[in-house]
Amino acid sequence: MPRDAPKLFVFQDVVGNYWWRLRSATSETLAASESGYDEKGACEQEVWRLKAGHYPDADVLDLTTPRYGQ
Repeated sequence: MPRDAPKLFVFQDVVGNYWWRLRSATSETLAASESGYDEKGACEQEVWRLKAGHYPDADVLDLTTPRYGQ
């Protein structure tokens, strides 16, 4: 992906809801989910819809899965 490409993040809040956020390469929030999703799949579906329709160069980062070694 281009270095200046936006990023779509999927994350979970402390009560277990899933959210998405779109950030520019300079970390400016461009868009975010209006409410939390009960199921991760529904949140991911919205993220991939946004990527396909408006932000094809965006990286998708899942912040809900622990990285190796953490």
